[in-house]
Amino acid sequence: MDDFGAAAEYLAIRPDLTIVGRGYCDYTLLQQLEGGSSPEQAAAQFVRDQQERYYSRNPLIKIWEGHNEPSFGGPNESGALARMEWYARFEAERLRLLADLGLRGVAGNFSTGYPEIGPRELRLWQAFLPALEAARSLSGLLGLHEYSAPWIWWLTGNYQEANCPHRRLQAGWREESIGDMGWLTLRYRQVYRYALAPHGLDVVPLVITELGCDAVGHNCPGTPSGAWKDLAGYWNTYDGARDPIDYWRKSERDAERYYAEQLIWYDRELQKDAYVLGATVFTFGTNSLTWEPYNVAGTRVPQYLAAHIRQTVEESSLPLPPSTPVDPPPPTTQPPSHPTTPQSNHPTRGQPREQYSRIYILLPPTATDPAWVEAVADATWRERRFTIGASADDAGIGNLHARLVVAVNPQGWGVAPPIDQWLAKHYPGVTYVSLRANSPAELAALLRNTPLPTPVIARPGLPQTPTGLPREQYQRTYILLNPGQTDPAWVKAIARATWARRVTIGGSSDDAGIGDLAARQVIAINPRESWGGDLINWFEQYYPGVSLETVEGRTPDEAAQRVKRVLGL
Repeated sequence: MDDFGAAAEYLAIRPDLTIVGRGYCDYTLLQQLEGGSSPEQAAAQFVRDQQERYYSRNPLIKIWEGHNEPSFGGPNESGALARMEWYARFEAERLRLLADLGLRGVAGNFSTGYPEIGPRELRLWQAFLPALEAARSLSGLLGLHEYSAPWIWWLTGNYQEANCPHRRLQAGWREESIGDMGWLTLRYRQVYRYALAPHGLDVVPLVITELGCDAVGHNCPGTPSGAWKDLAGYWNTYDGARDPIDYWRKSERDAERYYAEQLIWYDRELQKDAYVLGATVFTFGTNSLTWEPYNVAGTRVPQYLAAHIRQTVEESSLPLPPSTPVDPPPPTTQPPSHPTTPQSNHPTRGQPREQYSRIYILLPPTATDPAWVEAVADATWRERRFTIGASADDAGIGNLHARLVVAVNPQGWGVAPPIDQWLAKHYPGVTYVSLRANSPAELAALLRNTPLPTPVIARPGLPQTPTGLPREQYQRTYILLNPGQTDPAWVKAIARATWARRVTIGGSSDDAGIGDLAARQVIAINPRESWGGDLINWFEQYYPGVSLETVEGRTPDEAAQRVKRVLGL
C-alpha cells in the first residue's frame, strides 16, 4: 500500500512471488458513481490517475487493486443493486484497461461480511458477475477482506452465536453449524460455491487482501471484539477448551504465539482451496497510531508464520501416477548424432523446436474411471485438441513460455500443498485454472459452456533460463493421435484401453517430445496418415532420445487394443 520499495528485495528472494499493489486515491468510488460519469468513463479516469504509479514508480508490480472496500448497502436498500451493477461495469472496464497496459487487476476488495451471501441470497453477487467474467477472461483476481474476533475462527463452522454458553442452557437448543464455511472468515467459500461456481467463475483466483482480528460484532456476551493486541488481556482469561487448535489449552500464555497459531489455522484452511492464492495479514508495519494495535511488525508473530511456511514447503508433495524411476544418463561431451533445434544457455534434452502454447487438462488421482477422459474428448476434441493426462509433472514440463494447466477437481489430490501451489513451486510460470465437477457428464457440460482463458501467446525463441525442468526423472508415455483423427471416438477408445496406466493422450508431436527426460516413450497411432512425412526421422531430428512405437488400426477399438498390447496391459 503506497510504499512499494521492497518489491525488488522480495522478488530477489522469491522470483515467483505474487505481489499486489494498492495506491491511495484522493476520491472515493461513491464520489465517482455520484459524479454522473458512466462506469467506463470513471474507470478510465481512475486508471489514468494511477498510471504513473503503475509504470514510473513501481514497474515490478503487475497486479493492482482499485477502490478499497466499496459498499452500497444491503440488497433490499434502495438503489443498492443498481449501484452494484454500475460498479461491476467499472471493475470490468478497469481490468480491460489494465490488460491493455500489460497489467492485471484485483476486482472487488470488499469489506468483511459484504456483499451479503447465502444459499438463497445472491442478488448483490449476481449484479457483480460482469466484473468476475472480465476477471476470468483477463487473468484478473477477486479480492476480499476477512476479519473476525475474538478469534480468527469465530463464526466459522459451529463457532456460532447460537452456540454461545447462555444459549446452550435454553430449552430446545440445537447446535448450529455451517460446516467448513464461515460468515466472516472462510466466508469466501460461500461466495465461490453459491455465487461463482454455478456460472463457471470459480476459476477466478482469490486473494484475501486484508486479514486479521478486528471489531466485527456478533460475539457471545462478555467476549470482546477488536484488534489482536487489544484482545490479549481477554485471551489470558480464556482456557481454549473449545479451540480448533491445541496451543491455548496448554499452560503457556503467549499472546503473540496464540495470534500466530490462529493465522496458521486459517492458512491451513486456505490451502484446501486451490483457487486461493494467499492472504495479506493486516498489518505488517504502519505509520499511523490508529493501526498500531493491528501491527505484527516488531513482534514474534512473523517468526512463527515464517517457521510455519518453511514447514509446509517441506511437507509431502502431491501424489503422482506410478512411474518407473529412471536414472539420468551419464554426461557426455560428444556432439549429438542428429540435428537439433538451437539450444539455450542451459542445454537439456527435449527442447521445443519452436515456442507454442500448450493446454493440459489435468485429471486428479480420484478420476480412475476412463469416462472422465471420454468427457474431455466429447466436449473438446473436435474443436480444441487439448493434451489430457493425470501427471502433474507432465502438465508442467517443457521449456515453454505458454503452459496452461486446467486442473479438474483439484481437491482430488488430497494433501498439502494444493495443486496450484505445487505447480508454482516445481514448475514456475505455469498458468493455472481449475474446474470442479461431480461427474464426467458435468465436466463435459462445463467444458462446453465455460470459456477457458485464452492461452498465453508464445514468444519466439527459447526462454533465457531453464523453464519447465522436471523436478525429478520419471518415465513418460504419450499416446500420440495424428491430425486426421478428429473424431473423439479415437481418444475414448484409447482411454478405455489404457487409463489404468494414466498415460498422457494428445495430438501434438511437440508435446510428445519435449521435456528434459531420459525416458520418453511415444506411441503414435497410424503415423502414415496425415503427418505428410517420416515421423521417425522427424523425432530423430527435433527430439532425439524419444523411444517411438507405431501402431496401426483401421478403427479406434482396433488401434486401442494394439496400444494396450504395447503397454503390456
